[in-house]
Amino acid sequence: MNNIKYSNNIFLIPIINDQSKPLFLAVYCEIPFINVKGSNVWKGWREPFYSYEQDI
Repeated sequence: MNNIKYSNNIFLIPIINDQSKPLFLAVYCEIPFINVKGSNVWKGWREPFYSYEQDI
């Protein structure tokens, strides 16, 4: 997690592909939502509430 960079709503995550080549995965997050699951059923999305969720 220490290698993840965040700027302008974009997370840049260094990864290694299946051929052991390094590359970056970019994730654009305009609206920060957390997926919610309960009793092994996906319930949908909600805004982060707890401080640890807001830090993600």
